Amino acid sequence: MQTAEFVELLAVPSAQAKNPLFDIIVEDKINIQNYCNALIAKILELKQSQFPAFIDYQFNQVKNPEIWICKLEKLLANNEAFFSSKTAMSRYNKLYF
Repeated sequence: MQTAEFVELLAVPSAQAKNPLFDIIVEDKINIQNYCNALIAKILELKQSQFPAFIDYQFNQVKNPEIWICKLEKLLANNEAFFSSKTAMSRYNKLYF
């Protein structure tokens, strides 16, 4: 999986999650690859109706939401082929609406 250069890697182990539904969970060392993998996994795990609340939650966690959302868009674009199934492509497209 390709990464995007996120400035802030706000992830926690599951034992420290304050909001397990929306926290980005990384059990191993928090680095760019593990963070991006966990973020993609989180997007695939969430229901489409939860995307706005997830984005809002992440915006409240980071110092610069505009940079974070740009990096998320880059991450999704870099891994567009990963969303090749109809269900995954639908999720990918709905993130942009």
